Amino acid sequence: MRILVDRHIPWVQELFGSRGELVFFDRTPPPDLARAEALLVRSTLKINAQLFSQHQPRFVGTATAGTDHLDLPYLAAQGIRVASAPGCNGLAVAQWVIAGLVILKGTDLKGLRLGIVGLGQVGRRLAALGQALGMEVRANDPPAQAQGQTGPWETLEDLLGWAEVVSLHVPWTTEGPFPTYSLLDHKKLALLRPGALLVNSCRGGVVEESALLELLPKLCPPVIDTWAGEPQINRRLLNQTGLASPHVAGYSEEAKAKGTWAIAQAFGEWLGLPPLPGPPFLPPLEVTVGPSPAVFLAQITGIDRDNRALKAGGDFAQLRNQYPFRREWQSVHLQGVGQLPLSQQHFYRSLGFVLPP
Repeated sequence: MRILVDRHIPWVQELFGSRGELVFFDRTPPPDLARAEALLVRSTLKINAQLFSQHQPRFVGTATAGTDHLDLPYLAAQGIRVASAPGCNGLAVAQWVIAGLVILKGTDLKGLRLGIVGLGQVGRRLAALGQALGMEVRANDPPAQAQGQTGPWETLEDLLGWAEVVSLHVPWTTEGPFPTYSLLDHKKLALLRPGALLVNSCRGGVVEESALLELLPKLCPPVIDTWAGEPQINRRLLNQTGLASPHVAGYSEEAKAKGTWAIAQAFGEWLGLPPLPGPPFLPPLEVTVGPSPAVFLAQITGIDRDNRALKAGGDFAQLRNQYPFRREWQSVHLQGVGQLPLSQQHFYRSLGFVLPP
């Protein structure tokens, strides 16, 4: 079986190498599509009828949590098996958001009002981290509420007026009862309290960027990882952010390993093969911690590096494609913590880092 693969997807050789002939591509549309029976992609490639006008593979796997780059109704109508990796990067994104808050606001976040829009795979993990640090957390999630999931829930309007930090974690949708396209338009953004911090690490089209620019004088400079029109982003907005990155909030080694493993598992089920063991093993990372938590988190997540590179004119797509995957905090064993104040040791434990007994 010929499997056409985006070369930026890691762990493919280990998980798919014995299951077919791997052909890697680095540009779109992919070459040799006419000869492929399976296609493995990221969110950078739109999968639709136009791409498959000449030939349709029988399997499409996206090593991502989101699927808004896939025309799912079309693929279903054509009988093409689709696999994705929901939740694979949930913890990575939540940790990235917390790191950004610590960098901008310090380690004493007790009592901070954190409003989460979308309490799914990312939102739930962010809520847990926020509560571990003593934040007051409230959430808005109409789809979850409609399904009868336990709240308490806030209306979006009330949440925007209450929160000191608003973090967005919704899928990008244009149809159905709860569309998220331009969810935060001018009217909604105007409800943010003065000095509020907006964090967007879900999808760029969720925020009306022109309205955000207009209202920025009353707000804290935002934290933005996802942008409308990627990879051609709004440079004027970029230059007014507190922190910015090229859509890499979910780019941890653990997330990438889980993402590729998930579609490999689905691929095997489709072929009737035995299930795979768990995701690839990643050995713990030992790191000596410095005296400043904000500096340490900036270094271990790469946020400061990404912020400087993007604002210096770095190419969005290149920075994203060449991103050095970071490690999630539960895999990081901290050294040198014995010299730190007990409050800092507790802070790192609350975030999930592994400290010596």
